[in-house]
Amino acid sequence: MDSNDNEFEKSGSWLISFLLGALLGAGAALLLAPKAGQQTREQIKGMAKDAKGKAEGYYDQVKGKITTAMHKGKETAEEGAAENM
Repeated sequence: MDSNDNEFEKSGSWLISFLLGALLGAGAALLLAPKAGQQTREQIKGMAKDAKGKAEGYYDQVKGKITTAMHKGKETAEEGAAENM
């Protein structure tokens, strides 16, 4: 494995940790903040919308990294096969 693979694994772990922390923080904030039901529901909707946007952005980043890694792997495999012929 090269450093790009290791970097990808670290970024994946970071993403999971970030999302888990965000969910826990949001839950704690909702439980501790004294607000009316309608306000709390609106706040939850806004937080969910923000989380969805961030998750889509992270998804696109990870997808791009996976695609790049797959292309590099394919090129390396093709080069190795060509050398063995």
